[in-house]
Amino acid sequence: MNKYQLYKFSLIAGIVLILLGAFYKTQHHTGASEFLLTGMLISLIYIIIGISGIIRDKNKSLFNKLVWLLGFILFPFTAIAGIIYYYKHIRKHLIKNPPEEE
Repeated sequence: MNKYQLYKFSLIAGIVLILLGAFYKTQHHTGASEFLLTGMLISLIYIIIGISGIIRDKNKSLFNKLVWLLGFILFPFTAIAGIIYYYKHIRKHLIKNPPEEE
């Protein structure tokens, strides 16, 4: 699994687990806190991958890097920055350079 697949998996899994945990929390089911905690921990994976990709990108200006970093840091568990970053940058990169099959 390369970093782009890991990013996509952790983004989707984090969103699903957080939403499931929030739903369970509103219904007062047991295990809601575990779903929320697991979703937030999995979300840290895509945040770290996204931030490292932003820092290493030579084509972005300093202002663009700061805006993306603030998006990932200030809104980490809403996944808005993660989804936008996936569709604007990672998906475009995968279309140009498809991953090699192992």
